[in-house]
Amino acid sequence: MFFDTILETQPRGGGGGGKSPEEIVTEMCNEFLTKVPSNFNKDEVRTSMNKMGITKPVIIAFRQEMDVMAKVVNTVRSTLKNLKLAMEGTIVMSDDLANALDSMFNAKVPALWLKGNWFSPTVGVWFGIMLARFEQWDRWLKQGRPKSYWLPGFSNGSGFLTAVKQEVARANTGWALDDVVTFTEVHKLDFEEVREAPAMGIYVHGLYLEGASWSKKESHLIEAARGELIKLLPCMFITGVLKQQKKNDPLAYECPVYFRFDARKRGLTAAQPNYMFSPEIKSVDPPTKWILRGVALLTYPGD
Repeated sequence: MFFDTILETQPRGGGGGGKSPEEIVTEMCNEFLTKVPSNFNKDEVRTSMNKMGITKPVIIAFRQEMDVMAKVVNTVRSTLKNLKLAMEGTIVMSDDLANALDSMFNAKVPALWLKGNWFSPTVGVWFGIMLARFEQWDRWLKQGRPKSYWLPGFSNGSGFLTAVKQEVARANTGWALDDVVTFTEVHKLDFEEVREAPAMGIYVHGLYLEGASWSKKESHLIEAARGELIKLLPCMFITGVLKQQKKNDPLAYECPVYFRFDARKRGLTAAQPNYMFSPEIKSVDPPTKWILRGVALLTYPGD
Protein backbone atom coordinates (compact mmCIF):
# COMPACT_ATOMS: atom_id res chain seq x y z
CA MET A 1 0.00 0.00 0.00
CA PHE A 2 2.90 2.33 0.81
CA PHE A 3 4.56 1.90 -2.58
CA ASP A 4 1.21 2.02 -4.41
CA THR A 5 0.56 5.41 -2.83
CA ILE A 6 3.98 6.66 -3.92
CA LEU A 7 3.36 5.54 -7.50
CA GLU A 8 -0.09 7.12 -7.60
CA THR A 9 1.25 10.49 -6.47
CA GLN A 10 4.08 10.66 -9.02
CA PRO A 11 3.90 13.43 -11.67
CA ARG A 12 2.32 12.23 -14.92
CA GLY A 13 3.48 15.01 -17.24
CA GLY A 14 6.24 14.80 -19.81
CA GLY A 15 7.99 17.97 -18.76
CA GLY A 16 11.74 18.36 -18.72
CA GLY A 17 12.21 16.45 -21.93
CA GLY A 18 10.92 13.18 -20.48
CA LYS A 19 8.31 11.01 -22.19
CA SER A 20 4.67 11.33 -21.20
CA PRO A 21 2.75 8.35 -19.78
CA GLU A 22 0.90 8.05 -23.09
CA GLU A 23 4.14 7.85 -25.05
CA ILE A 24 5.59 5.24 -22.70
CA VAL A 25 2.43 3.09 -22.76
CA THR A 26 2.15 3.43 -26.54
CA GLU A 27 5.64 1.98 -26.90
CA MET A 28 4.69 -0.87 -24.55
CA CYS A 29 1.52 -1.55 -26.56
CA ASN A 30 3.45 -1.65 -29.83
CA GLU A 31 6.03 -4.03 -28.38
CA PHE A 32 3.42 -6.35 -26.85
CA LEU A 33 1.32 -6.40 -30.02
CA THR A 34 4.28 -7.73 -32.00
CA LYS A 35 4.50 -10.65 -29.57
CA VAL A 36 0.82 -11.49 -29.03
CA PRO A 37 0.29 -14.89 -30.71
CA SER A 38 -2.30 -15.48 -33.40
CA ASN A 39 -5.48 -17.37 -32.55
CA PHE A 40 -5.48 -21.15 -32.77
CA ASN A 41 -6.42 -22.42 -36.23
CA LYS A 42 -9.88 -24.03 -35.91
CA ASP A 43 -9.28 -26.61 -38.64
CA GLU A 44 -5.93 -27.55 -37.10
CA VAL A 45 -7.54 -27.87 -33.67
CA ARG A 46 -10.33 -30.08 -35.01
CA THR A 47 -7.95 -32.37 -36.89
CA SER A 48 -5.53 -32.66 -33.97
CA MET A 49 -8.29 -33.34 -31.44
CA ASN A 50 -9.78 -36.12 -33.54
CA LYS A 51 -6.34 -37.68 -33.97
CA MET A 52 -5.55 -37.63 -30.24
CA GLY A 53 -9.01 -38.83 -29.21
CA ILE A 54 -11.46 -36.05 -28.51
CA THR A 55 -13.36 -38.04 -25.84
CA LYS A 56 -10.29 -38.84 -23.72
CA PRO A 57 -10.40 -37.02 -20.34
CA VAL A 58 -6.92 -35.50 -20.72
CA ILE A 59 -7.74 -34.24 -24.23
CA ILE A 60 -10.99 -32.71 -22.95
CA ALA A 61 -8.98 -30.89 -20.28
CA PHE A 62 -6.54 -29.79 -23.00
CA ARG A 63 -9.38 -28.37 -25.09
CA GLN A 64 -10.70 -26.45 -22.08
CA GLU A 65 -7.27 -24.98 -21.45
CA MET A 66 -7.04 -23.89 -25.08
CA ASP A 67 -10.43 -22.18 -24.84
CA VAL A 68 -9.28 -20.28 -21.74
CA MET A 69 -6.03 -19.32 -23.44
CA ALA A 70 -7.87 -18.08 -26.53
CA LYS A 71 -10.01 -15.76 -24.39
CA VAL A 72 -6.94 -14.41 -22.59
CA VAL A 73 -5.10 -13.71 -25.86
CA ASN A 74 -8.16 -11.99 -27.36
CA THR A 75 -8.58 -9.84 -24.24
CA VAL A 76 -4.94 -8.81 -24.26
CA ARG A 77 -4.94 -8.03 -27.98
CA SER A 78 -8.17 -5.99 -27.85
CA THR A 79 -7.01 -4.07 -24.75
CA LEU A 80 -3.74 -3.08 -26.40
CA LYS A 81 -5.38 -2.03 -29.66
CA ASN A 82 -8.20 -0.10 -27.98
CA LEU A 83 -5.79 1.56 -25.57
CA LYS A 84 -3.75 2.88 -28.49
CA LEU A 85 -6.90 4.20 -30.18
CA ALA A 86 -8.07 5.83 -26.95
CA MET A 87 -4.74 7.58 -26.43
CA GLU A 88 -4.94 8.84 -30.01
CA GLY A 89 -8.44 10.17 -29.35
CA THR A 90 -10.10 7.88 -31.89
CA ILE A 91 -12.33 6.17 -29.30
CA VAL A 92 -13.53 7.09 -25.82
CA MET A 93 -11.18 6.35 -22.94
CA SER A 94 -13.32 4.02 -20.81
CA ASP A 95 -12.69 3.30 -17.13
CA ASP A 96 -11.14 -0.08 -18.02
CA LEU A 97 -8.79 1.50 -20.55
CA ALA A 98 -7.87 4.28 -18.12
CA ASN A 99 -7.03 1.64 -15.54
CA ALA A 100 -4.95 -0.22 -18.13
CA LEU A 101 -3.10 3.02 -18.97
CA ASP A 102 -2.25 3.75 -15.33
CA SER A 103 -1.35 0.12 -14.60
CA MET A 104 0.98 -0.30 -17.57
CA PHE A 105 2.65 3.05 -16.89
CA ASN A 106 3.45 1.73 -13.39
CA ALA A 107 4.51 -1.68 -14.85
CA LYS A 108 1.49 -3.34 -13.25
CA VAL A 109 -0.97 -5.77 -14.81
CA PRO A 110 -4.26 -4.22 -16.02
CA ALA A 111 -7.28 -5.34 -14.01
CA LEU A 112 -8.91 -6.65 -17.21
CA TRP A 113 -6.10 -9.16 -17.64
CA LEU A 114 -6.20 -10.35 -14.03
CA LYS A 115 -9.89 -11.30 -13.98
CA GLY A 116 -9.99 -15.06 -13.48
CA ASN A 117 -6.32 -15.38 -14.48
CA TRP A 118 -2.97 -15.73 -12.77
CA PHE A 119 -1.43 -12.96 -10.70
CA SER A 120 1.96 -11.42 -11.33
CA PRO A 121 3.66 -8.42 -9.68
CA THR A 122 4.62 -6.83 -13.01
CA VAL A 123 3.06 -6.67 -16.46
CA GLY A 124 6.26 -7.92 -18.12
CA VAL A 125 6.33 -11.11 -16.04
CA TRP A 126 2.59 -11.65 -16.57
CA PHE A 127 2.94 -11.26 -20.34
CA GLY A 128 5.88 -13.69 -20.39
CA ILE A 129 3.82 -16.28 -18.53
CA MET A 130 1.00 -15.86 -21.06
CA LEU A 131 3.41 -16.54 -23.94
CA ALA A 132 4.84 -19.60 -22.17
CA ARG A 133 1.36 -20.97 -21.55
CA PHE A 134 0.34 -20.44 -25.15
CA GLU A 135 3.53 -22.11 -26.34
CA GLN A 136 2.75 -25.25 -24.32
CA TRP A 137 -0.72 -25.61 -25.87
CA ASP A 138 0.51 -24.78 -29.36
CA ARG A 139 3.30 -27.35 -29.11
CA TRP A 140 0.88 -29.96 -27.76
CA LEU A 141 -1.52 -29.22 -30.61
CA LYS A 142 1.15 -29.57 -33.31
CA GLN A 143 3.46 -32.25 -31.86
CA GLY A 144 1.17 -34.36 -29.69
CA ARG A 145 1.07 -34.91 -25.95
CA PRO A 146 4.15 -33.67 -24.08
CA LYS A 147 6.63 -36.01 -22.41
CA SER A 148 6.34 -33.81 -19.33
CA TYR A 149 3.70 -31.20 -18.57
CA TRP A 150 4.49 -27.70 -17.30
CA LEU A 151 1.98 -27.69 -14.44
CA PRO A 152 2.15 -23.90 -13.75
CA GLY A 153 0.80 -23.42 -17.28
CA PHE A 154 -2.64 -24.85 -16.42
CA SER A 155 -5.51 -22.58 -15.48
CA ASN A 156 -7.27 -25.59 -13.92
CA GLY A 157 -4.49 -27.82 -12.66
CA SER A 158 -6.80 -29.76 -10.32
CA GLY A 159 -9.15 -30.57 -13.19
CA PHE A 160 -6.26 -31.76 -15.34
CA LEU A 161 -4.99 -34.08 -12.59
CA THR A 162 -8.50 -35.48 -12.15
CA ALA A 163 -8.57 -36.15 -15.89
CA VAL A 164 -5.29 -38.07 -15.57
CA LYS A 165 -6.82 -40.19 -12.82
CA GLN A 166 -9.89 -40.83 -14.99
CA GLU A 167 -7.68 -41.89 -17.89
CA VAL A 168 -5.81 -44.38 -15.69
CA ALA A 169 -9.10 -45.79 -14.37
CA ARG A 170 -10.44 -46.28 -17.90
CA ALA A 171 -7.23 -48.01 -19.01
CA ASN A 172 -7.58 -50.66 -16.28
CA THR A 173 -10.53 -53.01 -16.61
CA GLY A 174 -12.72 -53.16 -13.53
CA TRP A 175 -11.36 -49.99 -11.91
CA ALA A 176 -13.99 -47.59 -10.62
CA LEU A 177 -12.99 -43.93 -10.45
CA ASP A 178 -14.16 -43.68 -6.83
CA ASP A 179 -11.67 -46.40 -5.87
CA VAL A 180 -8.71 -44.68 -7.57
CA VAL A 181 -6.40 -42.34 -5.64
CA THR A 182 -3.45 -40.26 -6.79
CA PHE A 183 0.06 -41.67 -6.50
CA THR A 184 3.06 -39.36 -6.80
CA GLU A 185 6.82 -39.85 -6.88
CA VAL A 186 9.60 -37.32 -7.42
CA HIS A 187 12.06 -38.57 -10.03
CA LYS A 188 15.75 -37.78 -10.39
CA LEU A 189 15.24 -36.50 -13.92
CA ASP A 190 14.94 -32.81 -14.71
CA PHE A 191 12.59 -31.65 -17.45
CA GLU A 192 15.33 -31.47 -20.08
CA GLU A 193 16.39 -35.06 -19.35
CA VAL A 194 12.99 -36.69 -19.95
CA ARG A 195 13.18 -38.75 -23.12
CA GLU A 196 9.76 -40.43 -23.13
CA ALA A 197 6.45 -40.22 -21.30
CA PRO A 198 5.52 -42.93 -18.76
CA ALA A 199 3.37 -45.81 -19.99
CA MET A 200 0.65 -44.98 -17.45
CA GLY A 201 0.27 -41.55 -15.86
CA ILE A 202 2.26 -38.38 -16.54
CA TYR A 203 5.36 -36.38 -15.64
CA VAL A 204 4.99 -32.77 -14.51
CA HIS A 205 7.61 -30.10 -13.93
CA GLY A 206 7.89 -26.48 -12.86
CA LEU A 207 7.23 -26.85 -9.11
CA TYR A 208 9.36 -24.98 -6.54
CA LEU A 209 9.93 -26.06 -2.94
CA GLU A 210 9.69 -23.33 -0.34
CA GLY A 211 10.86 -23.90 3.22
CA ALA A 212 12.93 -26.99 2.43
CA SER A 213 15.19 -28.45 -0.25
CA TRP A 214 15.42 -31.71 -2.17
CA SER A 215 18.24 -34.25 -2.35
CA LYS A 216 18.38 -35.74 -5.85
CA LYS A 217 20.95 -38.28 -4.67
CA GLU A 218 18.89 -39.57 -1.73
CA SER A 219 15.45 -38.68 -3.14
CA HIS A 220 13.90 -37.09 -0.06
CA LEU A 221 13.31 -33.75 1.63
CA ILE A 222 16.25 -32.11 3.35
CA GLU A 223 17.03 -28.86 5.13
CA ALA A 224 17.31 -25.86 2.84
CA ALA A 225 20.83 -24.53 2.39
CA ARG A 226 21.66 -21.23 4.04
CA GLY A 227 20.20 -18.41 1.97
CA GLU A 228 18.25 -20.82 -0.28
CA LEU A 229 14.66 -19.61 -0.35
CA ILE A 230 13.31 -21.92 -3.05
CA LYS A 231 14.40 -25.09 -4.82
CA LEU A 232 13.23 -26.29 -8.22
CA LEU A 233 11.94 -29.83 -7.88
CA PRO A 234 12.83 -32.47 -10.51
CA CYS A 235 10.04 -34.01 -12.58
CA MET A 236 7.22 -35.57 -10.60
CA PHE A 237 5.50 -38.77 -11.71
CA ILE A 238 1.73 -38.71 -11.18
CA THR A 239 -0.66 -41.60 -11.78
CA GLY A 240 -3.64 -43.33 -10.25
CA VAL A 241 -3.71 -46.51 -8.14
CA LEU A 242 -6.42 -48.40 -6.28
CA LYS A 243 -6.88 -47.36 -2.65
CA GLN A 244 -6.21 -50.84 -1.34
CA GLN A 245 -2.98 -51.12 -3.36
CA LYS A 246 -1.45 -47.85 -2.20
CA LYS A 247 1.22 -48.31 0.46
CA ASN A 248 1.01 -46.02 3.46
CA ASP A 249 4.33 -44.35 4.27
CA PRO A 250 4.12 -42.73 7.74
CA LEU A 251 7.06 -40.43 6.91
CA ALA A 252 5.66 -39.19 3.59
CA TYR A 253 4.84 -35.49 3.70
CA GLU A 254 1.63 -34.37 1.99
CA CYS A 255 3.01 -31.19 0.50
CA PRO A 256 0.40 -28.64 -0.63
CA VAL A 257 0.83 -27.19 -4.11
CA TYR A 258 -0.18 -23.56 -4.48
CA PHE A 259 -1.09 -22.32 -7.91
CA ARG A 260 -0.08 -18.75 -7.09
CA PHE A 261 3.37 -17.94 -5.80
CA ASP A 262 2.02 -15.16 -3.58
CA ALA A 263 -0.69 -17.29 -1.99
CA ARG A 264 0.51 -16.60 1.53
CA LYS A 265 1.13 -12.90 0.95
CA ARG A 266 -2.18 -11.81 -0.54
CA GLY A 267 -5.81 -12.16 0.44
CA LEU A 268 -7.41 -14.33 -2.24
CA THR A 269 -11.14 -14.52 -2.88
CA ALA A 270 -13.12 -17.67 -3.61
CA ALA A 271 -12.98 -16.74 -7.30
CA GLN A 272 -9.18 -16.88 -7.16
CA PRO A 273 -8.28 -20.39 -5.97
CA ASN A 274 -4.64 -21.02 -5.22
CA TYR A 275 -4.56 -24.59 -3.86
CA MET A 276 -4.12 -27.40 -6.39
CA PHE A 277 -3.41 -30.73 -4.64
CA SER A 278 -1.12 -32.35 -2.06
CA PRO A 279 1.33 -34.91 -3.48
CA GLU A 280 3.16 -37.19 -1.07
CA ILE A 281 6.88 -36.45 -0.94
CA LYS A 282 9.47 -38.77 0.61
CA SER A 283 11.02 -37.73 3.89
CA VAL A 284 13.21 -39.29 6.58
CA ASP A 285 11.81 -36.88 9.16
CA PRO A 286 8.27 -36.84 10.60
CA PRO A 287 5.80 -34.81 8.50
CA THR A 288 5.19 -32.52 11.50
CA LYS A 289 8.66 -31.04 10.97
CA TRP A 290 7.75 -29.78 7.51
CA ILE A 291 4.23 -28.78 8.56
CA LEU A 292 5.61 -26.51 11.29
CA ARG A 293 7.95 -24.94 8.74
CA GLY A 294 5.16 -24.34 6.29
CA VAL A 295 6.88 -26.27 3.50
CA ALA A 296 4.93 -26.01 0.26
CA LEU A 297 5.30 -26.39 -3.48
CA LEU A 298 4.76 -23.25 -5.58
CA THR A 299 4.04 -23.05 -9.28
CA TYR A 300 6.07 -19.83 -9.61
CA PRO A 301 9.34 -18.94 -7.90
CA GLY A 302 8.03 -15.57 -6.72
CA ASP A 303 9.02 -11.97 -7.23
